[in-house]
Amino acid sequence: MLKLERRKKDGRYSSQGRGNHYYGDDEEAYRYTISEIEDFYKDGPKQFIDKGHGITEESIKFFKRKRGKLGQILQINIDQHREFDMEIRCTAGTVLLSGVTCGYGGTGPHGTLRILELIGLDSEEYKQKVFTNKHVNIDLRERGTAGRVYY
Repeated sequence: MLKLERRKKDGRYSSQGRGNHYYGDDEEAYRYTISEIEDFYKDGPKQFIDKGHGITEESIKFFKRKRGKLGQILQINIDQHREFDMEIRCTAGTVLLSGVTCGYGGTGPHGTLRILELIGLDSEEYKQKVFTNKHVNIDLRERGTAGRVYY
């Protein structure tokens, strides 16, 4: 059984194992053995739905707990007019978050920027878009980033 390992590099933690990579500043990054990940994917796509009831911090905590099982992040859709404002499509299925949104300068959009950072994207690149648009679509497949973003 191959274990994912964690290494500290420049104050950030990095995990690697059979092509899947994590790189971020969260010391509590979740690690799974390869067999656990393979068992998880057996049943096909999954839905990960937060129970945060629109609370930004709860959505961020939920994402941190689940991100180790998401696989490759493919697309992120944010729409302030839905119950689950953020939808993250990944190789494991879909993540629905209720407390991270867009279209104004409040806590929800700031939470969105935090999620983007946790995914490994530069939040500065998306800041204006997240604060001013009621709908934001980030397709990592078009950017060529999808092949590099793993959890």
